[in-house]
Amino acid sequence: MTHPILEPLVAQLPDKATSRKLIELGGDYVSISNQLASESKWCGHPNTMDGESRTGILNLQQNGYQEWLKDAEEEDFVRMVGVLQLLYDTCLALKEDQEEED
Repeated sequence: MTHPILEPLVAQLPDKATSRKLIELGGDYVSISNQLASESKWCGHPNTMDGESRTGILNLQQNGYQEWLKDAEEEDFVRMVGVLQLLYDTCLALKEDQEEED
């Protein structure tokens, strides 16, 4: 179940995005944060190669962004980085709250 504070942000991610699936399935915040950081990096540098000789675009395609990439323009990448960063920051805050409760 998606935390209510995350719902409006998650709705802005592609339906098949790995991070969205993790959030909707109630994954742990560490895994979610790591995935969000990766997706943000790929969106921020879509043409840069990683250590495995894959571009950000290829990584995005492999993580559920295929349909989104078909129509994405430069400003869409900037906007998506912002959404991913907001989700990342919120997940970290929720993780901290969860740790304080335990």
